Amino acid sequence: MEPYKFYKEPDGRWYIDLPQYMEHGGDKADLEMVAGADTFLDMIAAGKTKVSTLLGEKPFEGADQLLRSHRAAFSGSFYILQQFRGTRFDNFEMWLCDVTAYVFKGKFPDIIYFSVVDVR
Repeated sequence: MEPYKFYKEPDGRWYIDLPQYMEHGGDKADLEMVAGADTFLDMIAAGKTKVSTLLGEKPFEGADQLLRSHRAAFSGSFYILQQFRGTRFDNFEMWLCDVTAYVFKGKFPDIIYFSVVDVR
């Protein structure tokens, strides 16, 4: 599992903080959280602008899950959140872009395990 940070800019857009992606020629626009991922970060942040998480492909203590539902026709993949910190969701769907494959070494895991460790 690896730590990752997300931040919200004054214009309301969420981004993952991935300087190594940018150093390898990536574009900041690729790092924007959209199509449900931004909504989920807004729920987690509850008015704050920074969220720190742990992400992994294997279960770990206290982790919730994002379940891959299907690959998008254009790029990225769709994931379903069924539960977060004990609260059930009615299959909340979010699209995760190809940067997800960058984070997970070239693939979209069937399950992404995550835990929110800090909100500021």
